[in-house]
Amino acid sequence: MLAALALAAVLFAALIARVEIQSNDDTYIYFNYARNAALGHVFAYDNRGIRSEGFTSPLYLALLVPFEINGTPMMYAAAVANLAALALTVLASAGLLRDAGALDPWELAPFGVAFLSLAVLDEHVATVIGRGLETLLGPLFVILALWGAVRWLDPDRSESERSSASVVFLLAAFGAFLIRPENLVPLGACGTALLVLGRSENARRSLLRQTAIFIAVLAVYHGAKAVIFGDVFATAWYRKVRFDGAGVEHAAAALGAYAGEIAVAISLAIAAITVERANDRRDAWPRPLVLLVVAAAGSVLAVLPTHPLITYAFRYFVNASILLHLAVAFAAIRLVRACVADVTGWSATVARNAVAAILAVTAAASAFGSGGVESIDSATKRLNLRARAVADAEAHHYLSLGRFLRERLTAHEDITLAFGDAGAFAYAFRSRFVDLNGLTEPAIAHLFRLPDGPEKTRRFIAHVNARAPDIVVLGFAERNADGSYTPFENEHSPFRGPTPLDVFRAYRDAGIAFVCSIHAYYDLHIGVASGSPHAAEIGAALLEYCRAHGSAIGERFVVTDGRESVVFPPIASLPTQENVPRR
Repeated sequence: MLAALALAAVLFAALIARVEIQSNDDTYIYFNYARNAALGHVFAYDNRGIRSEGFTSPLYLALLVPFEINGTPMMYAAAVANLAALALTVLASAGLLRDAGALDPWELAPFGVAFLSLAVLDEHVATVIGRGLETLLGPLFVILALWGAVRWLDPDRSESERSSASVVFLLAAFGAFLIRPENLVPLGACGTALLVLGRSENARRSLLRQTAIFIAVLAVYHGAKAVIFGDVFATAWYRKVRFDGAGVEHAAAALGAYAGEIAVAISLAIAAITVERANDRRDAWPRPLVLLVVAAAGSVLAVLPTHPLITYAFRYFVNASILLHLAVAFAAIRLVRACVADVTGWSATVARNAVAAILAVTAAASAFGSGGVESIDSATKRLNLRARAVADAEAHHYLSLGRFLRERLTAHEDITLAFGDAGAFAYAFRSRFVDLNGLTEPAIAHLFRLPDGPEKTRRFIAHVNARAPDIVVLGFAERNADGSYTPFENEHSPFRGPTPLDVFRAYRDAGIAFVCSIHAYYDLHIGVASGSPHAAEIGAALLEYCRAHGSAIGERFVVTDGRESVVFPPIASLPTQENVPRR
């Protein structure tokens, strides 16, 4: 056991060294909601206090609020939360296989080491930890639900124990739903499988009664959402649930990426069964293990009717990939058991642990190497996750721009910014915010369901103009060779294709003037409302920043679709501080 703990510690150190903290804009959406909740604006994205469900996981949001109150660097807090979830997932998986009768007690430690090793070897796991979303909390709740399910299926348990186990299954299923709603698909399939696999009619009736209560709780939950947000669907539902084939393509890519490990899992299982039979051993492969396959398949199927956005590291398939690592580790330990069936005592223990130890050393060496650890000093720096998170935030372009404007503008909380990237810029600036892509703006999110055309454009323009933005990010991406800007296809936007020229024409007619282009990962072309009482101060601050980080100062800004053009006047046409008109 001590050796297993030591190996686990080394593996976690290797995983931390491999993690690259990268401030993902979607992650900062969570952080912004968390900070507003800490300030008393629960479920609000800015200081107007307007409630919106622009987050996927209310449970993850609640977890982040204490860190925000405490002043913890939030990317560090998010990475730690995912690392802790992975550790708990390993422990829960061992408990699940023990209670399923799939592994003996002395096989649990090598299984845990092998499972963790495979997670460390999977570069996608390190990536999702470094991006800081709710990703790794999902598998934890899925496996907790499966743990409850296998206990419910155990015929040797009393009726009261099985009733408690079904409660655990449903509570964990609700927790998984609060992490990501699509988790109900694989766990709903597992619940159906329970009714098929269950041997006791009384137990089935009890499960059905509890499921009815679960459905009632879900109904109450969605009723509360309707009251709080005026909608039972989160904004992401309008953006992502599209039957356009993108989910199928993404699923095929994910299955292709993990095809080798899937083949290994199947091969190890076949080899273990073959050796067991050759040795005239009939070690049972418990029926509850079918739930692992059902959950993994359901996690893949849940993505098919969607249009996944921000698809790095196949994060939408993390349930399936973690269950796959579990399956490989389990099958490997079972194969070792079959091969040493006639060996007893110390030799058998060595054989069981040797496979896990070899895998752990391989994983640790790979992770430390890919993490750039070449010396004790570099290892110390890599293991200081907090310092790396702080350094990443300091260097982030959106955060840098937002902090600069917050420090320069005397009334930043009264200024309204309109931009499509709703996370880091808004978090650092702390102004009012209009999300042009609709994730935190329900009225714009609903436009995804409208067909493209004049009505969608009219409603978009009316919503944005009604908020009277002081600052508008007119476009992002490099300009054309002639200095003009051509809107590009943006799947995050409600238009999905290029933003219509009528939108830019409406901005110009509302008095938006061009200030400059700031390079922040890509060029941001920024305009200011000439009628804003803050126009002169905003213009001066942006020009100061542009002189250090930008380009195209003092020029007009031309937006074209190849046929027509909209020309925004330059900053020089803005009123001076002394004669700025008041709204």
